[in-house]
Amino acid sequence: MCIDIGRDENDRPISISRSTTGSLSANIVGMELHAHVKLSGDRAGEYVVTEERPDGSLTLVPDTSFEAIRKRLGTEPGTLADFEAEYGPVQSPDGEG
Repeated sequence: MCIDIGRDENDRPISISRSTTGSLSANIVGMELHAHVKLSGDRAGEYVVTEERPDGSLTLVPDTSFEAIRKRLGTEPGTLADFEAEYGPVQSPDGEG
């Protein structure tokens, strides 16, 4: 059972749901709007808070955004210069250059 109860201070939708064990929890919907946390230790990396329960406990999932994956891999976005160095000058779509 899930009931929408309004929006938080950042205008994110909030819903209350009852788990199979009967406990209630509040869910903030919209992955891109969730709080991001960085963990270190046995579980290191970027995570997203998907649920904050009334008792203060959190549910976390790995951050699978493009930016987080790029950081994990240690890569930088490519540039036009990188592309042209690899494949040659960019030409107009119709090939008339």
